[in-house]
Amino acid sequence: MEAPLMDDEHSATEGASAFKHLRFVAFMWRLNDIYMTGGIFGAVSGPFTVRQCINLHKLLVGPVYLTFIYTYGGDFSLSQKWGPAAGVLLATHSAYGFFWVYKDIWYPDSGWQVAQNLFGFLCSFLYPLALYYLPMFCLVSRQCPLGYFAEGDEPWLLAVALWIYIIGFFYHFVGDISKDVQLRHQAPRELITSGVMAHTRNPNYFGEVFNYLSYAVLSTNMVCIPVFMLVWVQIFLPNMLGKEVSMARYETWEAWRRRSGFLFPYMPSFLRDYCGNALTRLPKVD
Repeated sequence: MEAPLMDDEHSATEGASAFKHLRFVAFMWRLNDIYMTGGIFGAVSGPFTVRQCINLHKLLVGPVYLTFIYTYGGDFSLSQKWGPAAGVLLATHSAYGFFWVYKDIWYPDSGWQVAQNLFGFLCSFLYPLALYYLPMFCLVSRQCPLGYFAEGDEPWLLAVALWIYIIGFFYHFVGDISKDVQLRHQAPRELITSGVMAHTRNPNYFGEVFNYLSYAVLSTNMVCIPVFMLVWVQIFLPNMLGKEVSMARYETWEAWRRRSGFLFPYMPSFLRDYCGNALTRLPKVD
């Protein structure tokens, strides 16, 4: 996830007439802020920050998954029918959690450093964060609704999930880290339209969606996708739409918007740049 990226309140109102979704964005930001910080009882001063809740969730992926494996499998051998998928899911999701915390330490997002009280901490951990433990539960318990589409030992399942995961891991971390580095050294502030952001305006969200889509594939159950989509609509979508409003004030916005995708990379410009530079002596991209 990425925190909202409005530079200030004035940025949010500029070009408001061109963005009919501004009220939805403002409402969801306010709702999510109150919910995640625990601000329903008034001003919040701590004792936690939102990043602590998120990081704890990420660090607990491995222990929680191992608990599920032992509870429903009886041991850690992964010799069960679902063992191959469980092993890959354990490795990929726990690695993602580890590197998320690494990124938060060395490339922090200030939006997650806001104060959070105990109520907000517990609410945020239970929803939406705890829902992200669902893939392993569904896989090993075989008790989730909406039906199962695989057993967990199919080679095609592992191949598809890993392919999706690698794409997501790349876009998520490269997008976040490159944005952080460029913003630290960029003066004056301008749109970042190069690198992974040349083809998608939200590479970090695209990557995170693909990461969790790979976990949903490994869960072998259909319920994970609608559950994850609920979270994405509540949190990801308002943040992405809000960024659109903020970035629209830059002169280079319209040209960038035409050659990039809102979430998914815009394939015509991507393929043009990729195929046109893959075998050249030196790459030449904007």
